[in-house]
Amino acid sequence: MTVNKTDIVRIKELLESSLFRDSIQNKVRRIIKEMPHLNLMADALAEVAKVHAEHKRREIAELAADAKARHQIAEIINEAEAFNLRDALDKLGHRASKGDGRALELLHKVWDAIAVVQVVD
Repeated sequence: MTVNKTDIVRIKELLESSLFRDSIQNKVRRIIKEMPHLNLMADALAEVAKVHAEHKRREIAELAADAKARHQIAEIINEAEAFNLRDALDKLGHRASKGDGRALELLHKVWDAIAVVQVVD
């Protein structure tokens, strides 16, 4: 049995729709209900739905990590009493070079957060 392009588009639409939080079994049932000619492919549809769900979970985790890192950068900019990231790096670098341990700690944290943001971008 083959799946045509129209079926593929509709399957993607259904997986992206309100079915997002539904179970794999319910997603497959809904797809088959709408496209009964795919009934013999239930196992393959379940695998597609599983891969789709894993991809979405990974996307959400990446977005959460990015948001957390950006929030941490904003907090460091605020604590450094800086106007922006470049200003914070300059101020913290200057303070760290004079032996300020907290400034050095913040520099390490901000570089770690920047690395996370660059990986996600």
